[in-house]
Amino acid sequence: MRFEPWMKEIEINDLPEVYQGLAEKIGLEHTLIVMRTFDGEQKYFRRVKTSMTHVRDRVMFRNWNGYNESDLAEEFDLTTRMVQIILGKFMVKECRSNPRQESLYDE
Repeated sequence: MRFEPWMKEIEINDLPEVYQGLAEKIGLEHTLIVMRTFDGEQKYFRRVKTSMTHVRDRVMFRNWNGYNESDLAEEFDLTTRMVQIILGKFMVKECRSNPRQESLYDE
């Protein structure tokens, strides 16, 4: 992304307060890129934990050995019942997407 020559003079303290914390975390140049990308739009950034639950669930399913629900519950800070629900949803998806899975109704 190209910046105007005068933008080289911008310092973190020149930014609106809402962007200063971001600039301290990711750097001034990256903050300016974010600002130019969304240029006046209002954006809501969901919490990482909330928006990435599908990744957590995939890792949980991969680490499941059929008997370790309580260990997974502790590792992912969930109840054992919640782990069972998540694993159940993955098992249904796996059965539906596995072409080798035989149907009860196949002749």
